Amino acid sequence: MNKKAVRIDRLQNLAIVFLSLSAIFFLLQTLLLGDLTGKTLPELIGDVLSAEQTSSGSSIELSDFASPVRVVFTNSYTRCGIDALTLLDDDFSRAGSFLSKAIGSANPILPSSQDAFLTALHGSGIYFDFMTGIPLDILSDSLNTTSPLTQEFFVRRALLSPGDDNAVHLYLLDPSGSCCTSSTTLSASELSAYLDSLNGAEVDFAFSLPESYGMLSPFTLVMEEPTAHCTLTATSALSEIALSDFLRLAEFNPHTENHYTESSGTTVVRESYGTLWLSSDGTVTYRGGSADAGSLYAIKSDKEGVSLTEAVAAAQKLSSTLLQDYCGAASLYLSSVNRSTNGYLVTLDYVVDGTPLRFSDGSHAVSITIEDSFITAFAIHFKNYTLTDTDSLLLPMQLSAAIAKNRYEGSELSVYYVDRGTDTVCVDWIAS
Repeated sequence: MNKKAVRIDRLQNLAIVFLSLSAIFFLLQTLLLGDLTGKTLPELIGDVLSAEQTSSGSSIELSDFASPVRVVFTNSYTRCGIDALTLLDDDFSRAGSFLSKAIGSANPILPSSQDAFLTALHGSGIYFDFMTGIPLDILSDSLNTTSPLTQEFFVRRALLSPGDDNAVHLYLLDPSGSCCTSSTTLSASELSAYLDSLNGAEVDFAFSLPESYGMLSPFTLVMEEPTAHCTLTATSALSEIALSDFLRLAEFNPHTENHYTESSGTTVVRESYGTLWLSSDGTVTYRGGSADAGSLYAIKSDKEGVSLTEAVAAAQKLSSTLLQDYCGAASLYLSSVNRSTNGYLVTLDYVVDGTPLRFSDGSHAVSITIEDSFITAFAIHFKNYTLTDTDSLLLPMQLSAAIAKNRYEGSELSVYYVDRGTDTVCVDWIAS
């Protein structure tokens, strides 16, 4: 190497050292002197950690929910449909694109009625049954569009119906039966051409069938060939997680000595800001109060008070952080959001292979209580579900309808996995 090259190399090294020392100097100035608000070194470090946690939490997307949906396509000749599907499945994408365009172009939104919805349902179109009330904002986010409503609206069912004016009309029905409708920019001829190209498993609504189904909800779907379901095995996912690892995820001290095990087998861990109970059956509960900014339990809001969307996002962040990939074949979907005096109760449930799962005791996979700007309580069933090669037997629809006719008049029959607390989970008809 010649002398000139050596000198250049030394100068480069000196420049790197100088820049590194300068960076350290300015960092120390910031940490030692604080910012204009006079924050101390610990406060500044806390702000940095808070910013990092907030940044990592920003990757949570509401569209990640695997919300179950049943879709019925009606053309000039027949009805066909799919009854085990989620918004994330490829088989939903084409129908979902029509719904996305309809919601994004709906204007103006006008009040309607459930009878009008049912009347339109007799004709051709695409029907969507979300099996629970999804906030329109969150449904729109999942479909990569924007809600046309400024007020909250929970969508239980939706319908795209071609009109005589060559426009497609959008109907939205909430869980209580309230309905709204709007004309969209979708082409009726385009939608009709798509519908006429389809074929598949035949399906019909109870309102179109003989009297034996007449006492059920008119929205009850009767599939000519119901989707086959596999039996599930269920285990406690907590058995796969070391206590210290779980405590770290839950923002508890993994080295704490402030824990003990009750005679029931439940492990109790206490911190100044809250308490965890880890049950031997895989259920984890938490009770706490306020939390530091940037914590998993603190909700950052852009406005005064936490919005519904912010509450749901916080619930999803907590669930995904704690559950991670321990659910096996199951995914989570938003099953309800209820307002309280000073917050929300958000529930999430499992869906497996497009079919929602219920617990026989009426509990939810995840229940999260939000008060003011904090998560103050949660209960989570840490369950790992695995699909087997064994078919899950299901009573014939007609027999189930006869039972429901006498006991659950006006109810809608749907297929759910039902977890009864054993290591095997099968499908069953649920009247709702």
